[in-house]
Amino acid sequence: LEGQGEKISAGLPIIPQLVLNTQGYCRGNFFPFLQAVIHYHVAQNFAIEKLRGPLQWGPGIEGALFDGEGYSTAAVWRPTNEKPQQVLVDTGGVPFTVTDMYGRVQRMQPQNGRAMITIGPDPLIFRFERRVPRFQAVANQEPVLSLTPDPLILPPGMGGQVQVQLRNHFGQALDGKLRLAVDAEWKIEPAERAVKLVGGGVREWTFRVTAPAQVAHGKYPLFLELETSAGACVRAQGTIQVSAPVEIQLSERPFTADKPAAVVARVLNHTEQPLGGRLAVQGDFGTAERPPELAEAVEVAAAGEQVVEFALPEWTPNFNRDYVTRALLKLDEGQEVAAQRPLSFRAVVKRKAPITIDGKLDDWDLEQLSYGEFFRITERGGASWGGYDYTYDADTWAKVKPTFVRFYTQWDEEYLYWAFIIQDDQFKGGGKGVGVSAYDSIHFTLYPARTEPNVPLGGIAYKEHIGIDQDGQLTFDRWQGYMGDWRGDGLAHGVKLAIVPNEEGAIFEFSVPIRDYAPLEPKPGSQFALSMLYMDSDEGPDGKRTGWSSDQAMGLFWYYALTNVDMNPSRFGNFTLTE
Repeated sequence: LEGQGEKISAGLPIIPQLVLNTQGYCRGNFFPFLQAVIHYHVAQNFAIEKLRGPLQWGPGIEGALFDGEGYSTAAVWRPTNEKPQQVLVDTGGVPFTVTDMYGRVQRMQPQNGRAMITIGPDPLIFRFERRVPRFQAVANQEPVLSLTPDPLILPPGMGGQVQVQLRNHFGQALDGKLRLAVDAEWKIEPAERAVKLVGGGVREWTFRVTAPAQVAHGKYPLFLELETSAGACVRAQGTIQVSAPVEIQLSERPFTADKPAAVVARVLNHTEQPLGGRLAVQGDFGTAERPPELAEAVEVAAAGEQVVEFALPEWTPNFNRDYVTRALLKLDEGQEVAAQRPLSFRAVVKRKAPITIDGKLDDWDLEQLSYGEFFRITERGGASWGGYDYTYDADTWAKVKPTFVRFYTQWDEEYLYWAFIIQDDQFKGGGKGVGVSAYDSIHFTLYPARTEPNVPLGGIAYKEHIGIDQDGQLTFDRWQGYMGDWRGDGLAHGVKLAIVPNEEGAIFEFSVPIRDYAPLEPKPGSQFALSMLYMDSDEGPDGKRTGWSSDQAMGLFWYYALTNVDMNPSRFGNFTLTE
């Protein structure tokens, strides 16, 4: 964006300066940062400030502090669509106003120098009434505040209880009023609770929240405020999910060599009466011997839930596709409740011992693992698209180019491991730094959470280019990411990489620290989404390789698209970490 500020917006000439001044902070974090800078509050608050520096609040929170003439401003957000986080901040006692992306403004008066705020994926803009000596998160072993349940699930016109727990980490006694609010049409009982809490103490309060009868289904913010005689020192936010009285949530148990895949159906009863009925699931995951649908009787208590697993034995799912699964609950009273969701049965199996990254693959136990195969083609520099969905059409592909990619993945507490077996009759790297991407290389895109079709991602994906450069140097170019070093040349920090060319093509083997894919956690049940391309750039008639522009160039895809994949969740395939 250097020199392009006026073209973007006459009111935001500061954008190129911010991009240049923040360097490593902004590089690789541009999309969520842009989400903040395009908002009108940025033009209002940051037009003349100088950047003091990025906020160091730990993984999962991004932000920056700026200084003006006699005051300070800041922007803070979570870079992915994760659950909002309650943070106790130390401002040195300086009061401030906090404004969200929807124009809601709250003045905060720190208590003993501290205030509590909720940080989510939508940026918050802070304006301090004078130069703030510091703006930092206070480390606590226990959460300052919790809302239970979060989200609170309510059908239209019905109510439920919210329990608020507060731990006093403000360093002195609290004396004030605790209030909840949604908007004017919602009913909150009682309207407020008196708070008297000694330093270090903990207490719980209960509120009843009732949704309007005509409210639309969807998510609504639930605001909590603690106000003392000096002003508000707590600004917290939870979520209310307005849904149908009875709900079905579908998920999957991934396929492994030890356990068959299964469809997991969770029946939620949001009413105050028990219910019973017959739950059935259907999908393209059966065998000739299996009935066209699987069914089971259910009995769900009032305001309760029941989880039903439909195992799929003697069936191996295809790594290269999702399975649209439908569920139908026929209640005893005659009503029907339906749900549909694409399920991904891909497992990333945990290692019992670390893998040696040497390109040999003899310690992978490949026969025990499922694998994926790149299944779409674009050819001639992207000018032609072949949509060979979910099948490997060997005859057709061979006429285009004899290229083939199979991949495997595993994990342990420290690393994600990857192995790619590549068939390429003219395998050869090239370029330098990010330039390796135009030659025989892997374009690797990982989003550290599950994706859903037609649901925009809550943040950017990690993007890397992996190959051998023109000097024979191994390159793992972290082109975009939240964590770790940005390196245009050689290997990103902590990455281990081996690329071994052979007669058929090459073996790519690498490991990446899981912490580099924050907020992905190294535990069973964690999920991520993947989108990849193998760039095959062969020599033209003149003996030269010219990358994407060559008629000899071809991209071989696994859930990839030649667009901004950050806003195309359907171009990602989901994976689940398992034991």
